[in-house]
Amino acid sequence: DGPGGSNYRNNISKYWDKFNLEVPIIFDDTHRQSELSFAKKTAQLLERELEIIPGHQKSFGLLR
Repeated sequence: DGPGGSNYRNNISKYWDKFNLEVPIIFDDTHRQSELSFAKKTAQLLERELEIIPGHQKSFGLLR
């Protein structure tokens, strides 16, 4: 997580090899274009389904 608009979250992609990727992965704030784009790119990279879950003025993404 990071401050809004910081794009710090995208840096996690350098470390996917350190994580257990066999579990669901949550992407917060996918109502922001940069966060949504990162979630979509990650879903493609990891060959996983991305579900966007809308909320009141915000959304989050879930990689299953």
